[in-house]
Amino acid sequence: PSAIAVGFMMPISGALFDKIGAKPIVLPGMLILAIASYLLVGRINMDSSANSIKWMLAFRGLGLGLSMMPISTAGMNAVPAKLIPRASALSNTIRQISGALSVTIMTTLIQNQLTFQYAYKSEQITGFNNITKDNLGAIMGIIQRDSYIEAMKYAIEFSIATVIISFILVFFMKSKKNEKAILN
Repeated sequence: PSAIAVGFMMPISGALFDKIGAKPIVLPGMLILAIASYLLVGRINMDSSANSIKWMLAFRGLGLGLSMMPISTAGMNAVPAKLIPRASALSNTIRQISGALSVTIMTTLIQNQLTFQYAYKSEQITGFNNITKDNLGAIMGIIQRDSYIEAMKYAIEFSIATVIISFILVFFMKSKKNEKAILN
């Protein structure tokens, strides 16, 4: 669902970019991305249905679709014509490395937080309680699932922080008016 939303929004954001520039499209896109991520953190739990998570991810994809195309295009438009081949290659390389690095960072955050959450919640369980002794397997399974959800929330919170930083950086982009003045 997220990829479909991104794919749906990219041509729309590209057309809007040609008319009004990057900032007026990227700022709402980043805002949608931050809000959707915040909603995902607040609403995801062990009782969340797959459909509710898919809808929140699709909403997040709308924000990504609004943001990605204008930022890439604005970056390429800022490059002198003779350097476009090099800039394009560099942009693609950075995109690939950033994608791989972000997966690695998110996986590390999730794994570290999962270990922490599991240890913290497991230490609350003692063998002195008969109910605990009889249901230890089920209890540990619940702790494992709950710890994983908490770890996912932590990773999404980290992504929200990066979206907020990106949102602030968008204000330093040139506006459509400035681009026209430079071209003339």
